[in-house]
Amino acid sequence: MLIWVPEGAGAKVREVAHGHGADETVSFAGQSSNGPVDLTLLHVPNRRLGALLDALNSVDGLHVSMFPHGVLNLKPPPEEVPRQVRDVTLRSPLEIFLGGLQSVGSWRGFLGYAVASGLVVWIGLYTNTVYLLVAAMLIAPFAGPAMNAAVATARGDLDLLGRTLLRYGAGLAVAVATAGLMSLVLGQRLSTTLMEQTASISTTAVVLPLVAGAAGP
Repeated sequence: MLIWVPEGAGAKVREVAHGHGADETVSFAGQSSNGPVDLTLLHVPNRRLGALLDALNSVDGLHVSMFPHGVLNLKPPPEEVPRQVRDVTLRSPLEIFLGGLQSVGSWRGFLGYAVASGLVVWIGLYTNTVYLLVAAMLIAPFAGPAMNAAVATARGDLDLLGRTLLRYGAGLAVAVATAGLMSLVLGQRLSTTLMEQTASISTTAVVLPLVAGAAGP
């Protein structure tokens, strides 16, 4: 993380960071458009990230830049390096939430994957190729909106839930429109065997997702 605060507040940032498990901090002076600042570069365990940011909220003029990627924080002696590399921790809830928000704001890639999944699923149905249906599910970008909907429901965030449902609906509409356009362009008139099998869904099929959802909690 890179944190910058008005000049003189860097010592408080280091103190709070050390209290939340940041064992590597480097501070140096800088200059922003609003005047001199203290910049602090630090490494904090994933599980302590949310608590650290809550504690730093009291610092006026706080700015934070995060790099949510894997970081190797290696220390001597050299023989300890293999253990340190294997010491991988889970992402913090805050990182997962912010990652979800970031994915909600990206439309171009999302709709591009929706188009690609629509093309692949149409080819699979047209050619009676079952594994292409599986490939289409892997390409389809609907897992992100599903996760964001779960996070929004858990937080009671109606704004995030609405944006997520809009995103899911738009992606689904684009995939359906892509498959329909392919049928019109290539003059598809007859249904294939795989189309008929896919369209014939048993009324008991609804039981599986209900049981899976009940088993989750």
